[in-house]
Parts: sequence; C-alpha cells; structure tokens
Amino acid sequence: MPDGLDRYDVVFLGYPIWWGEAPRIISTFLERGDFKGKTIVPFCTSHSSGLGSSDRNLHSLAPDAVWIPGRRFAGNTSKSELEKWISGLDIKFDTDMDYSKFPLSEGKNGQAPTIRLSSGYDMPVVGLGTYSLTGDVCVNSVKSAISLGFRKIDTAHMYGNEVEVGRGVRESGVPREEIFVATKIYPNQYGNPEAAIEECLRKLDLGYVDLMLLHHPGTNDVKAYKAMERYVREGKIRSIGVSCYYIKEIDDFIRQVDIKPVLVQNEVHPYYQDTDVVPYIQNLGIAVEAWYPLGGRGHQKELLSDPLLTEIAMRHGKSVAQVILRWDLQRGVVVIPGSSNPDHMKENISIFDFELTEDEMTQIAALNRNEKHGWY
Repeated sequence: MPDGLDRYDVVFLGYPIWWGEAPRIISTFLERGDFKGKTIVPFCTSHSSGLGSSDRNLHSLAPDAVWIPGRRFAGNTSKSELEKWISGLDIKFDTDMDYSKFPLSEGKNGQAPTIRLSSGYDMPVVGLGTYSLTGDVCVNSVKSAISLGFRKIDTAHMYGNEVEVGRGVRESGVPREEIFVATKIYPNQYGNPEAAIEECLRKLDLGYVDLMLLHHPGTNDVKAYKAMERYVREGKIRSIGVSCYYIKEIDDFIRQVDIKPVLVQNEVHPYYQDTDVVPYIQNLGIAVEAWYPLGGRGHQKELLSDPLLTEIAMRHGKSVAQVILRWDLQRGVVVIPGSSNPDHMKENISIFDFELTEDEMTQIAALNRNEKHGWY
C-alpha cells in the first residue's frame, strides 16, 4: 500500500475531473497498493463535467476493494456540504472508536490486543514502563519484556534511558515495525522543541517514534506540540499525545492545535480512579493510559495488600497486580506497569484468561479515595 495507507480501512480518492494528468496518477496509485478488504470512496470536483464512466473505469485497478459509488461536486462546494455527504455514508471511522471498551477477547496471555488510535496506527493495550530502569538493567529488561510478548515500551527524556530502550529494541531480535515505542519530552525542552525531538530520535536510534507525548503542561507546550505535528507530517513521529492533562487542560489545549492527541497518559489506580476525567477523555475519541497503575513507588505495598483486592485475586487464582491491571483494561485504560523482574513481567501480560464480574468492578470502584500519589 503506498505511503503507509495500509493502516487505514477507508480511502477517499479525490481528483479534479478536468485534470489531464489525473487518470495516470490515480492509476499508478491504485496499481501500487493492496486494497483487498478496504473501502474506496471516489469523488471529484468539476465546474461542468460529470463523472461519466471514470468512476467505474477505476474499479478494475483495485478489484478486491469495496467501492462506494462516486459523486461529483462543484468546484465551489462548501466544507459543510462535504461533511454532510461523508456523514451520510454510514462509515465507521477510527475517531468513532469507543475507547472505553477494548477487544480483550482478542488477547491471550503473552499477547496483548491492540486498539486503533485516531492516527490510524495500532497500539497494544499493555506495555512495559521503564521509569527508574537504567544502564544494562534497562537494556535487559526491554529485551526480556519483548521476549515475553510485550510489544509496547514506554520511556521519556526525563527517565534518562532512551539510549538503553532503543538498544534493547534493536537487540531484541523482533522487527522494529512490530514494537510500539513511546517517549515524552519534558517542559524544560518546550522552548526549543525541534532540538528536543531530534535528541530523542538520535538517542532511540529506531528510525521513528511511534508515540511522542508532552510530559505535562508547561510554558510553550502548544509550541512544542506544533513542532511534533510537523514531525508527524515528515513521518518521523507517527502519533502524538499528552500526559497529565485533565478536563480543563485538555479542553484548552485541543482548541489550539491541529492534530488531536491520540492518547492522554494520567495517574490511574484503584485509590485514584480519575472517575470524571477518564470517560471525558474517552468521549473525545482519545485513548487513556495509566501511569502508576499499581500505585506508584512507595505506595505499591499498601495497594497490593488491599483486603478486597486480595480476596478477588484469590477467587480468580491471580495476583493482586493482575486484578488491578485487568480492572484497568475493563475500564478502557491502557496500562504500562514497570518492572525489571521477568517473572513479574510475565505475570503482568498474563491477564487475558480471566474476567472481573460487574459486581467485582463495582466493588473495586468503591475503593476510590481520590488519593493522588504523583506530584502532578
């Protein structure tokens, strides 16, 4: 598929009917791609000519595609008229995805299912967090995680381990395109975002970044995000998002940018459930991801020994950590638990052979204390 269009299920094929070069260029485009199982929606703009047979003639170039009948628009057609036409096609777009419900039945222990981000790329719903992992410990942890089935790795400039994460991915033996790597730039980098992005690309040394986030709000955050948008257009960053943005922050922010964040990474765990924020962000067509999913350093012991969670874990023959991570996923919250222990990593990605009942989800919801363990 040309230019990365393989990640899309629907392709809108627009061309000016009067443009003499259009047939040759469109033919080349269609002949280069594998459109099997995809939907093509042709349309054209014209001040006088109709579609004629040009729409039907294109079908032979992509016979395995699903073709929706083409339509001619006048050259001065308004944006609202085009939007009305598109909305009437009854096509489900990626931005219509319900981020509160993950396809968990598609996962299996050692292989997390993926969700389609609004950028068109797929992302696993379980990943490895690398906060506090450094040096060879970080490299080996990344390699171990990948060998156990993890396909998402989360790092950040502030963690000081992007070099090690990149090395771990390269030495894993798994093709680069199968690993989803996320990183973040920090507020003290927002003033010169191009330098920050280039530094990240150089340290990771993976060719591109799957997901780049702003670490949290700060001066020049919009400026930094707009620089990330330019790198998206250049293909060096595939998806972009933010971290530590809540209702007011995200509302103010998305009005000032061109590309809607695909993901918001916030603190979420049973003692701080972010009950108002999580569904609000999901309803914007943005995925939510939990940092500190197990309570955070200095707080894990209390959470992992919680009596209710312990009882539920025993009922399912699972650990408390597994129950918490499963609870997140059933709420539509992506998880990135950190660990350098292969046994714990294996446990963290072995959460697809059981399901919490509605009653258990309600009981865990009652544990909420609005108790934030992070500083932001």
